[in-house]
Amino acid sequence: MNVEQEIKQGVKSLVELLVNEKYDELDKMDKIGVLTAVEVEEAIIQYGEKITIPPDEAYDEMDIFKIDNPEKYREEFSVDFDLWTNNHKSDLTLSCEAFINEKAEATVTIYSIQVL
Repeated sequence: MNVEQEIKQGVKSLVELLVNEKYDELDKMDKIGVLTAVEVEEAIIQYGEKITIPPDEAYDEMDIFKIDNPEKYREEFSVDFDLWTNNHKSDLTLSCEAFINEKAEATVTIYSIQVL
C-alpha cells in the first residue's frame, strides 16, 4: 500500500469512530492530538448535524500536503477532509496530521474539526 492509501485508510478509521461517537476511544488510542475527547464532541454538537459515513470516493477528494520537517519520522503530512453530515458533504472539515514511519505505515491523528 502506498503512502496516500495509508493516509486515506487512517482518516477513514477516524471518521468511522466519529460517526459512532467513540470520542473516548479516540482519546485512549491517542488519535486526538492536542484536543480532548470533550472538545471533539462539542465541536460536532455545535455544528448541529450528525456525522455520517461518506461514500468511498469522497476519500479521493481529501487534501494531503507534505510538510518539510521530517525530524523524527520518514515523512509528515497535513490532511484536510470534508466530513459528511446527514448523508451529504458538509463544510465541517477534519484536519489531521499524518506521520509515516520507517515501515511506510501511517499514524493519523486529529488536529482540529472546524467549519472551513
